[in-house]
Amino acid sequence: MRYKELISEAIATRPSNGTLFIQNRIKEIDAILAQLRHAQQLILPNIEGDSLLNQFLRYGIGEHFSDRYTVANTASGSLPDLIKNSYSDDEMRVRRQLPLVDLRRALANCLEHGATFLKYVMSTIDGAAPFDQDYLDGFTALDYASAGAEEYGYQPDDPANQEDEEYVQAMGLLQGLLVFRTAVRQGVALLARVKDKIGAIHAFRSAYDMDKFRPEHGDVETLYHASAFCTELVRDGFQAAKPEDRRGLGNFGEQADISFTHNLEIAFTITRILKEMWMIGHGQLNSGQILKWIETEGIDKKGFYVHVGKDITTNMSPVDTAKLYRTYLSLSKIRIDPCMTYPERTLEMLQNRTLKDIGVVACKVRLTQKDKYLVGESEFRLPSDRVISIKRVL
Repeated sequence: MRYKELISEAIATRPSNGTLFIQNRIKEIDAILAQLRHAQQLILPNIEGDSLLNQFLRYGIGEHFSDRYTVANTASGSLPDLIKNSYSDDEMRVRRQLPLVDLRRALANCLEHGATFLKYVMSTIDGAAPFDQDYLDGFTALDYASAGAEEYGYQPDDPANQEDEEYVQAMGLLQGLLVFRTAVRQGVALLARVKDKIGAIHAFRSAYDMDKFRPEHGDVETLYHASAFCTELVRDGFQAAKPEDRRGLGNFGEQADISFTHNLEIAFTITRILKEMWMIGHGQLNSGQILKWIETEGIDKKGFYVHVGKDITTNMSPVDTAKLYRTYLSLSKIRIDPCMTYPERTLEMLQNRTLKDIGVVACKVRLTQKDKYLVGESEFRLPSDRVISIKRVL
């Protein structure tokens, strides 16, 4: 299973840290807007190169498109016209198709004024007009321009090319269009990602009964399970009766059903915690290293005595180090802790495991509307007979 397939989840997942997600998307929008401005700066002085670039595209495209002239004109004609005034007062088309300025404002209002503004984020995205297929075809056509220039008679790296003003303008225009293409593709992907994540938060907050909230899902979904027994799971599958030599993490290993999350980030985070706990139990991660993490984050160490039960030193036992580690996770602002269990039990479980046994399996599972869903954990709890297939992904 490819990673690209894993992140294309049918079930929308809320970001683990909504504030951080919004802050990062604002930074991403600023970067894309900067690219759009850069594209304008490249296109405006080179707009007269449109005619020659059109010829390059005609020669380069060949039989790649059924109507090469239409595509060539789209790429070298309409796109420059579209972008050269893309964010000016008299041309709002790109802003309608890629409403980054309005989206940035809505996201900033969420940070300042709270979740009330989530609906404005969603309405901004929902109101965006799609790019025409002609423009998307034009983006693809740009890849053939350099080959077309050579076929037209311009040899690559020929110093004489730089003396040809029309050629210089054509290639400058091409460079601007390529920057524009990158910005648009990134912007379209950003809108889809924000709609998925913010939409999930909005749906969660809008639910009338939080206890009954559940994400929309199909009859069969790919869900993820993090485990220290991935080797056995891939080999034998999930068994109706849990083997006596295994202890799960869910509900401190006492629950009968299996926990499956639709949030791949959570599954990866649990795996990381299991591996770091394994390293603690096998002497590869000590309290001194965890103390450095605590100090780097600037976390106040005064409260650690209560949780650990003793003064913090750099040579603590594995159990005390595990308690220190779990306390660090609970206070950290850059780490999350979806792996709620007792340190002693986890160390015991991992004692005879190897790092290769710890990982994530992707499972095709059957879901019904009655299946138990835990909002806080973003997980379904299901019996083993719901699992159709298992494949290791980490």
